[in-house]
Amino acid sequence: MSLQTTTNDWVISGHGSTSTATKPAETTVPAHVRLVLLAPTGAFLSNRLGQALERGVKIDKLVLRQSGRDNSHSPSVYEPGSKAPNLTLHFIGPRDIGTPTVPHVIGVAVDTQLNDIWARIPASSKVVTVYWAACSNVDNDPHGPTVDY
Repeated sequence: MSLQTTTNDWVISGHGSTSTATKPAETTVPAHVRLVLLAPTGAFLSNRLGQALERGVKIDKLVLRQSGRDNSHSPSVYEPGSKAPNLTLHFIGPRDIGTPTVPHVIGVAVDTQLNDIWARIPASSKVVTVYWAACSNVDNDPHGPTVDY
């Protein structure tokens, strides 16, 4: 399994989390979007992996790192119309992620749920791939595994 963002893809980037208090807990993926969630619920995403997605670097293999062990990992893919976790993206302050980057990188200035981020991805007759390049740890638990490459 390899993946690489293209100029047609969107990358939602920053610090992310899942909260047991989030309402609604799920969101419906829009008809023009395929969502790729690299970190399973409860996991962190390495900065290195997030930056690779932002820069369009080819990623040959994902690993889920926990307790000093690396296990092969595949992302979760949510097709148009399916239900996905309603993750929260957090503001991370000004940053320089380097260049070049793919043209469609989304960040936020305030904590924003995924169901509110969908509006920032223009409707299209073609399905676009959207990568969640952020953590999805639960209630800011510092002990979850990390997805890396």
